[in-house]
This record gives sequence, C-alpha cells and structure tokens, in this order.
Amino acid sequence: MPSAQHLARVALAGALFLCVTIRAQDTRLDRASHVERQRVQRLAGVRDLPAPPPLTNRSRLDTLENADRYPFERFAPQALGTGPEIVEFVLPAGPDGTGTDHAEVFEYQLGTQYDDNGPLRPMVIAYHGYSNSASSVAKLSTIDEECEARGWIYLSVTGISDQIFGTLDAQKNVEAAIRWMIDTYRVDEERLYMVGFSMGAGVAANFAARHRDPDGVMIAALGLVSGSFDWTMSYDEGGAPIKAVFESPLNFGTSPEIDPFAYKRTSAMHFDPASYPTYPGTLLPLESMARNLGSTPTYVTWDDYDSVALIEKQNKRLVKLFEELGTEHEIKITAFTLDPNTGFPATHSWYVLKEKKAFDFFAAHRAKRRPQRFDALVDAPSDVSFLSIDTRDEDAFGRVSVMLEGATLEVSGARGVREVSAAMPGVTALGALDAFEATGASIDRHGFMLRLTRWSTTPDYALDTSDAYVPGTAPRLADHSLALPIPGFGTLTARPVDEPTWTANLVAPATASLGTTVPVELTTQQATASTAWLLLGPLDELLRIGDELSLSVAPTAPNQLFALPFSNGMVSALPVPSDVALLGAVFRTQAVLFDAAGVVVEISNAQRVDITP
Repeated sequence: MPSAQHLARVALAGALFLCVTIRAQDTRLDRASHVERQRVQRLAGVRDLPAPPPLTNRSRLDTLENADRYPFERFAPQALGTGPEIVEFVLPAGPDGTGTDHAEVFEYQLGTQYDDNGPLRPMVIAYHGYSNSASSVAKLSTIDEECEARGWIYLSVTGISDQIFGTLDAQKNVEAAIRWMIDTYRVDEERLYMVGFSMGAGVAANFAARHRDPDGVMIAALGLVSGSFDWTMSYDEGGAPIKAVFESPLNFGTSPEIDPFAYKRTSAMHFDPASYPTYPGTLLPLESMARNLGSTPTYVTWDDYDSVALIEKQNKRLVKLFEELGTEHEIKITAFTLDPNTGFPATHSWYVLKEKKAFDFFAAHRAKRRPQRFDALVDAPSDVSFLSIDTRDEDAFGRVSVMLEGATLEVSGARGVREVSAAMPGVTALGALDAFEATGASIDRHGFMLRLTRWSTTPDYALDTSDAYVPGTAPRLADHSLALPIPGFGTLTARPVDEPTWTANLVAPATASLGTTVPVELTTQQATASTAWLLLGPLDELLRIGDELSLSVAPTAPNQLFALPFSNGMVSALPVPSDVALLGAVFRTQAVLFDAAGVVVEISNAQRVDITP
C-alpha cells in the first residue's frame, strides 16, 4: 500500500501540474532558457549536444530533466539596476584559458564592499540545475544578494554547458574559472564555498571530493540543495531524451552498461544497479566519491515531498554516509515548499534553500588542506592531504584509508594503488627518524609500495616490529625517501632506519638496461680509503660485519662483486649482466671501501636499481 508520504508527493505533483496548466500563457515554459542555452553554447563552442524536449504545461514534473527546468522566479527580485553589478565573462578555450577544447561562460559579482586594496574575501561558487545556465542562479535564488550583504564574492559557473553532468572536462572548466577569479581579484583561497541545486548539487559534491590537492583549489564547505548524486541511476530513471544527453560525447559517450566507470567517477554516490528499480537501492560506499568528504563540512537541504522521488531517498542515504564518515554536516529538511510569489508548490526548487542559514554554516569553516585522518577514493593519480597516490588501473578506483597520529602512520584498506607516497615534514613532530612507525595493509593481491618521503636525511632500510630487516625497501636520495613493500592481502609494520655506519655516498641510476654499463659516483669521508668493491645483485638481506658495520647487499651468490677504480668523487662504470632472465628484476648496489692494509673502513648507502630491456 502506498505510504502517506508517497500519496502526498503525488498530490503535490498533481497540484503543481494543475498550477502550470492554469498559469501557462504559452504551452512552452522554457522558451527563455532555450534561447539562453543556445547563446551560451555558441560562446563555449558546443555543438551536437541534444537539446531537451520543450517543457510545456503538459510535461511531467516528477523527473529531474523536467523539474529542474521549471521557470520559478526568485522571491522579491531586486529592481533592475538597483543591486551590485553581475558581470558575464567568457574564459577562452585552450592552454591559456580553460585547458579544454571549450570556453567557460560564467557570471560573477564583486559587490559594493569589494576593494582591490582591501582584505581577501570569501567566494561562493554556485552550480545550476539541469538545463539552467549560470545566469539562472541569480534569477532563481538570493545567493547573490546574500553575498552582497556579507561582502563576499559571488561566482556562478556553467561547466561548459548546462546539460553536462560534471565530466572531467567540465570540472577543468570550473576549476579554471575559480583560478581566474583568484588570480584576478582579492579572493580568499581558504574560504571557497560551493553550493549546487539538483544536478548541480551532485556536480558540486563530486568536484569537492575530487579536488583535495593541498596546493590546489579546495572547497572549504559545501551546500547541497535537493541534490541528485548518482548519474547511473539518473540514466536508468530517465527517458530517451536525457539518455541521449548522457550518451553525448560531451558527457559520457555511451551508456553506463558499456562504460560504468565514466559515470561512477563523476557521481557523488553509486548505488548498485542490480538493486533497483526499487530506488535508491543499495549504496556501494567504496565506489562513491562522497566518501572523500569526511573532512569537508556540508550543509544538506531538501524537501521531504520533493516532486522527484529519488531526491529525498538519495539525500537521506547521503546523510547516513556522512554520519558513518564523521563528516561535519548540518541538515535542513523542509516540507511543502511553496513559491512565495504564486503560492504554487515548489518542492523541487532553489526555494528549498535558506540562504542565510547556509551562509552562516559556511562562515564557520576554512579549507582543511592536510587532514591527518581521511579516506581517499581516487579515479586517477592524485595528491590528497600529505599523500601522493599512484593508481594501478585507469578504469578503476584506487582507495586507501589514512591515519597519522604522533609518530605513527597507518595506510590501510589499500586497493588498486601502485604506490602511496607520504610527505612527512610539516605534518607532525616526528622526533628521531627511527622513532617513526608506519603500517601498510593491502586488500588486493598486488600489494603496493608505501614510500615515506622528504626526511631531512635518507633512511637506509627498515626493521619490522621484531627488529628483523625488511627486504625490498627502496631508498631514494632525490627526495630522501624510503619505500616499504606492502604484500598483497597482507600487512607490514616497520620503522625506517638511518644506518650510522653507512657514511660513504653512492649515487647510481634508478634503472639500468641489460648488458650495458651505468655510471656510479662514490664519495667517502675517510681519507684512508684507497680501494672500493661494488656489490650488485637481487639478494637483499642485512649482514653484520663485526660489531659495528653491516651490509644489505651481501657478498654471496647470486650477488656479484666488482672492483671499482677509486678516487674520491670519481665516476666509474658499473657493468650490468646481460642475462635476459634478469629482465624486470630489482637489484641493489652498495660499496665497501678498504684502506691500504685491506681493512674495511667505510660502507656506502644501498641503492635500488631496476633492470629494464
């Protein structure tokens, strides 16, 4: 039996349909937005994007593609010419503009309080609903007025075209527009707030989730209004016209059945398609980019009787995800929202947003650029907080969960990643190098390398929790780093060690080809050193020499030993074996220095050398 809420929603949709029928002077209700779309697409260089069917007094308003386009007017619109100037700007396509093949058309308002010599000001970035241009936000909401009242800057973006669902190129356009504003005006980069309606809320959530580079554009807080968050579900629920839009080359080029990852990577949430048409179905949180919003405060609002039934269900599940993640969030649920100008139902409209409450929420937050506890779900190699993450597959997510507390780093739940680099300085007070402990845990068969970078000195190797030597570590002099090999479906806890007896400095290339010679440079601190032997091979174990010295490249087979013509700082040639069986092998090389009496006086650092064709 239908629920009372479902019956109320049907009644509201029917009331809105009736109101539209009565109100309409022309059977077409979206004539103005259609003309605006054509103008903006000409400016952006957009061609061959299917136009939405005309919105008429006969159109159903319980679908996103129709409800988003209903031409509400904002409450008490200001008289023409009485408010601050809103400027339209076209950022050109190409490397000196958007970085894509399309220009970006956006609007901005500096406000009457702005001063080129004054303080930096927060900026609110507004994202339109489906088939509504950047100019629509100032017509359908009071976001620009609230910005003016607070002395904030207003920016409304297009994302190439009003029918594009936040694709990678659309997000590049939006980021370019934000960067242009920052470079041109007194914008506070630590107080960038983004608010979106319906489709625009889903785009805004995904944009914030994908832009977490601590040195790049980062959203300090989000506002999500009547949001739609899963493009696979929107495709499934939509009719033929919007399916054609989704399959346009400017969106995803095909259906989600053929290229599911294209839809997932730009959605904020992903529900298992096999679990609906009972919407919203089962959320797959490990494939939902909103998982990255744990450190992004978010204001969420919707009408519980939204004429688009998916909205209420998706938003409630999003809030549950935020609760699971510990995301700071504020919820404002309304009911039976009305257009204050006409008294007609407006349950799916910008009227649901209470701008003052949302802005009060924004004002309390600044960008959290380097959180020390977070999830990272990445669709490509990415910088997140103090990590650089290299993904394994270009058509699948990589994922890690991270916690840094004191001198302890945990990188767990790793899947689909090749290497995770953690830049240690500026994150926490670590004290002595060997007091630091790192744990990596993999949940796929490949494992990964956990690289600890940018120490003040290069760690030489690592010891596990039982003080046993960890084979396969990879020191790198260029960034003073050490990589720990995390096994597939396994865990490693280790601490890096700066070996005090390895005082000579060996510099060798990171890769070497079979049957060639490579240059190596050896520098010593011992004036008595007169002879050097170079060890090279795959056998990696710690060998103690007497009470003080140790080697990690043991002088035993299959490792090889080469006499090295030596004078301090001399560059010598190291022969690389030609055996094709060694192709792809990982070798290590290390030098041992002797005095004239044949006594070992110094050991060098060990370096990893990858054998290539």
